[in-house]
Amino acid sequence: MSRYRVKVGDKLHDVTVDDVTGHPVTVTVDGRPFEVWIQEDEGPPPAASAPAPLAAAPASAAVIQTPDPLTVAAQPRRMERGGRTVRAPMPGKITQVAVAAGQTVERGQLLCVLEAMKMNNQVRSPREGTIGEIVTATGEQVNYGDPLVVFEL
Repeated sequence: MSRYRVKVGDKLHDVTVDDVTGHPVTVTVDGRPFEVWIQEDEGPPPAASAPAPLAAAPASAAVIQTPDPLTVAAQPRRMERGGRTVRAPMPGKITQVAVAAGQTVERGQLLCVLEAMKMNNQVRSPREGTIGEIVTATGEQVNYGDPLVVFEL
């Protein structure tokens, strides 16, 4: 975990970055968590926008891409607050669907497996409930934010 003090305009922000090998990476800004993807940068990091680390920075430079805060609400989420739809956390191929429509599931139960970059990623239920519809199928390619499973009301 790395801690930074970032100045945006005239305001200072406390930023904590979890393990950068995870996908996505959890970045906490002033106590508010965000999920971000890290893209390796081919050149040196830009001096003007690079945050000053509180701890030693890693040897390899990386650009942390975060969404524009004004458009975050418009972007798809894994599960909308109070919503019914579980969405793909990343692009990939569905290799297993572990539930069926009408099935009752517990929070944390496996819904499906998504293969991305030769790794199997388990998509688990964010809540208890009954599955209303399976939107995806084994072998299907999905993009980030595509609906996978819809819960009944």
